[in-house]
Amino acid sequence: MVPASHQLSLHLMEKCPACRSAIPMQNIHILDETEMNMLAHLSCARCNNKYLTYIMHQPNGLIGNAVLTDLTYNETVSSLDGKRIDEDALLVLYQLVHRADFITQLTNSIKQ
Repeated sequence: MVPASHQLSLHLMEKCPACRSAIPMQNIHILDETEMNMLAHLSCARCNNKYLTYIMHQPNGLIGNAVLTDLTYNETVSSLDGKRIDEDALLVLYQLVHRADFITQLTNSIKQ
C-alpha cells in the first residue's frame, strides 16, 4: 500500500512528460521510499520513454524531477543493488584522470 503522503506524487506521475499519454499504474514502480521521499521508475506505453523520478515532500509543497533514461525497470533495480563507490575509490579516479599523461596511458592500454 502506498503511504497517503505519496498519493499526490503518484497523481503527478500519471502522464508522460514527452507525449502526455497516460502512464498505466502497472508501469509505475516505486524503487525506494521514506515518509518524505520517493524514487520511482516510469515507463510510457505509447512512446516507450522511461524516467527515473525523485520526489521530496517539503512543508511548503513538493520538489521533484524526472530524468529520461534508457534503463528498463529490471536494469534499474539491478544497478541499485550494485556495489557503491566509496570516497577513496572516487578520489583515486579523480587523481588518475587529472594526471598530465592520462590520455597517453589510456590510449596505450587500449592498443594493447
